[in-house]
Amino acid sequence: MRVPALALAAALVVPGSGSVHAGGHPTLGAPMCFGSAATIVGTGASETINGTPGPDVIVGGDGNDTINGLGGDDRICDPSGSNNVNLLRGGPGDDRLLGSASLHGGAGNDVLVVAGTVGSTVLVDGGTGNDTLRAPVLKALFTPGPGRDRVSGNSVPNDEVSYRRSTRGVVVDLATGVATGQGRDRITNVDWVTGSRYPDVLRGDGASNGLSGLRGEDILTGRGAQDFLIGGPGADTMNGGSGQDYCDGGVSDRRISCEHHS
Repeated sequence: MRVPALALAAALVVPGSGSVHAGGHPTLGAPMCFGSAATIVGTGASETINGTPGPDVIVGGDGNDTINGLGGDDRICDPSGSNNVNLLRGGPGDDRLLGSASLHGGAGNDVLVVAGTVGSTVLVDGGTGNDTLRAPVLKALFTPGPGRDRVSGNSVPNDEVSYRRSTRGVVVDLATGVATGQGRDRITNVDWVTGSRYPDVLRGDGASNGLSGLRGEDILTGRGAQDFLIGGPGADTMNGGSGQDYCDGGVSDRRISCEHHS
């Protein structure tokens, strides 16, 4: 079941009327973030907000902020949901981040959630650890790291999962929702996949997909609907499957069931 954007924001970020100073204890009426009262709150100006070496609950203001959780298991939220927070960084702990700009979990087992009603593509970078990356709203570019990650997009077209940083080839199958190579990830509601610099095997599902192999001798299989297959450098094999498919590659590539190609 999909959760509406405003309902998600209301569940995780509850505005209050009190004020909280950095590193202190929450006061009456402090904003809530993932069910906990804030210990650090932005002023509303454009600023850099840094946490403490311990666990923090940080809620940004209305400005264009950069928020760094630093040490501890932190909870960081953008209460406005209006793409005001530019960058959220968790740090080395097991962190939870909610926002509509760039979310970076860092080390640890993190939970990164996209929220908001406006904005372009949200960058969601799990870092190392076993992370949960969710975008129930907006369009997201997911970058899983080493570990067993769970990636979930939404019905907005062109949610993308990227393995550009992988140090080895990957096998990604959108029909089964499994990606292996730099870990073992579970993927749902994502329609675009970018592989690594190494030989990859990328397979779509029954919907319209985009598969980009980058470097290496890649095998791209679109399956159903209209697919866009991009081979990149290397002798690639591209099979569009059923539907009116587009294949883009070099002269050494093998194209199968590609109605349109360059």
